[in-house]
Amino acid sequence: MAQWDTIAADLAANSGHLARGAAEDEDELENWVAEQHVGPLEDREEAARRINERTEDAILGLQSLSLTSLPRLPNEIVVLDVPFNRLTNLPDELPASLQRLNLSGNQLTSLPALPRGLRGLDVNSNRLESLPAVLPSQLQFLSANYNRLPNLPEDLPSSLRFLYASHNELTNLPQVLPGSLEFFDVSQNEVMHLPAPLPASLEFLDVSQNHLTSLPEDLLTRFGVGTTIVLTDNPLAAQVLTSLDAALNAEDYAGPTVHFSRDEEGVLSETDDEQADALAERVADWLRENPQDGDQEVLAAWQSFAENPGAQEYGLFLGELFDSVNSDNEEFRLSVANDLRQVAKDPQLRTRYFQLALDANESCEDRRTLTWNSMQTARLIADVENGAYNNKARLPDLVALGRVMFRLDALEVIAHEKVHSLRSGNNVEDIDAIEVFLAYQNKLRERLGLQHVAPNMRFFEASGVTDADVDSAEASVRNREVAEFADYLSVDWGPWDDVVRRIAPEDHAEARDQLIAAMGTEFDSRLQQQLADQGLIGAEADLVEDAKRTLGPAIRKQIAREIKGALRDKVLNEHGLTL
Repeated sequence: MAQWDTIAADLAANSGHLARGAAEDEDELENWVAEQHVGPLEDREEAARRINERTEDAILGLQSLSLTSLPRLPNEIVVLDVPFNRLTNLPDELPASLQRLNLSGNQLTSLPALPRGLRGLDVNSNRLESLPAVLPSQLQFLSANYNRLPNLPEDLPSSLRFLYASHNELTNLPQVLPGSLEFFDVSQNEVMHLPAPLPASLEFLDVSQNHLTSLPEDLLTRFGVGTTIVLTDNPLAAQVLTSLDAALNAEDYAGPTVHFSRDEEGVLSETDDEQADALAERVADWLRENPQDGDQEVLAAWQSFAENPGAQEYGLFLGELFDSVNSDNEEFRLSVANDLRQVAKDPQLRTRYFQLALDANESCEDRRTLTWNSMQTARLIADVENGAYNNKARLPDLVALGRVMFRLDALEVIAHEKVHSLRSGNNVEDIDAIEVFLAYQNKLRERLGLQHVAPNMRFFEASGVTDADVDSAEASVRNREVAEFADYLSVDWGPWDDVVRRIAPEDHAEARDQLIAAMGTEFDSRLQQQLADQGLIGAEADLVEDAKRTLGPAIRKQIAREIKGALRDKVLNEHGLTL
């Protein structure tokens, strides 16, 4: 539901602009191209060509044209990519339809008011001295690394899930962070205190290379084992370091993975140049297995990433992967090489890889293999987000990818249950959950079509997973797929919704409006009926309110299944597809 709820709303607010004639828009664009005193490398003709030839998916890419200004932008665009230009300011009014905006690598010092429906904003590597005090209420992704920000807006959108603001001049953080925040990177700033409490939703927190001397008292108890916290290179008090060490090494510790500097200086042993060389050398080891034109540029790019948070750990991960049980597999070696070429061009995916690599080297080889699998899953989802499936001809491929993701989710549930079962047995000790999770993925790679995961693992025998367990897991996944996949695709899997919005915008908007309307009278009617069925009409107020809290989510899910399921079937039928 989260992906559905955060689609751009109220596009009708921009309908007044749509009345403008195409000829008038074309004249304005021609006048912009013909302006005098543009930069010597500025390619406005190419920009105009891209604007005029944009495709129906409403994505406009004006990257790397040395533009110093933007023309009037088309009203209907949903995605605007203008990285690596020379923009010092933006138009006062951006298209109201915008949902994703990439402005990285420009010279901006401030931003105008942003469209209300914006969900993703990338302003990395600018000269921003502030962000708008009021950010769009639906914003989920904000990346503002490498700017001059002294602070962040105090009231961040409650929808925000990913916030990156490393390499700025931050001294304080907002007192209250969004409750939905999952990834928060403010490394290499001047932050002196962390807000308390931090959002329990956090999966990754990087506050390395700041001025922290103390930590929130509940830092290790507020988060579970799935959270990673990076505290390296902070002047933490000796007592804080001692307490951290003791807690992390306690036999019953079940909190987050924490990285911190145990020595007073907190510096890494290698110089910056040595770090860059080491990362590039490990990338080169993989690329030379299957050399291609342009690899020198790829290597140069990787060398420039060496100081990014997590880059060293990722370099070590690549080196260990080169000596792993999978390195003799030609298909695997080719996958790694091609992956490195792709990630060199995708900063968001690269950041995700670096985050995943932070704890990939902490234990055995199979942990790195499972991390590789997670990276490949992230890459497949990034392909969808980057528009690879916006062509209607790729709809069957999108459905197939959805099945893969459903199967992985189902296997994760089975693996959790197996770990619990093994750990509750009196005769089984030291069960490593990593081995259990990887065992199911590895043994069912071919049978469930999980071709993106690594083909081999080192210690299957140590997993406690039997051949009978594997057979049972396959049957369970396939039975669940028959019963649940259709609803998963239409209701729970955000990438499907994103692509349908792009390839069938009118149908998607109609279904959205139906869903919004149904959450009023229809929801109330169904809720009242269920209260009546349970004999709660006229019951005590507290009892009725408890029942509403219990029944409400299921009713909303039921309504969403009906409306979004009808949209799913319509889109599939129009393309001659069935599930």
